[in-house]
Amino acid sequence: MRTPMDNSGDKELKKAKNYCVRLLSIRPRSEREVETRLRTRGCGGRTLKRAIESLKEDGLVNDLEFAREWVDSRIRSSPRGKRMLAAELEKKGITRDVVRKAMEERSADLDERVVTAGLIRKKLSFEKRSTHAKLKGKIFRFLAGKGFDPEIAEEVINEILGV
Repeated sequence: MRTPMDNSGDKELKKAKNYCVRLLSIRPRSEREVETRLRTRGCGGRTLKRAIESLKEDGLVNDLEFAREWVDSRIRSSPRGKRMLAAELEKKGITRDVVRKAMEERSADLDERVVTAGLIRKKLSFEKRSTHAKLKGKIFRFLAGKGFDPEIAEEVINEILGV
């Protein structure tokens, strides 16, 4: 037998799930991101847990899939070093094990020497002629800001510039 209280809980759960479906239609989100957004809307306790579990069961919230998509997106549009990429995912609440698995699956596309060389060549195509020292420093700072390993960056810069 249902009590009026049970009906209220069902309404809150339905409201929370509907909000999440709208939220997830914009872009994929990690479990922690969804949880944070629900909390800001005043959802908590059992309703929050039930909503998250329901979304996971329906396949709408999946941290491994989210991490895979994040890595793929970064590879395509905004390359980052492995350390920075891992930090971004951890900031979004993805566990280190899940981050490691997602990055291992895309390891061929995350080869820092290859990605670094591609970014350097792209940067050089936009640079006006300047001294090698100035250019080397500018490119090095650019790559460091993207989280690439400094030793790899310097080696690849020297190879490409013929220094």
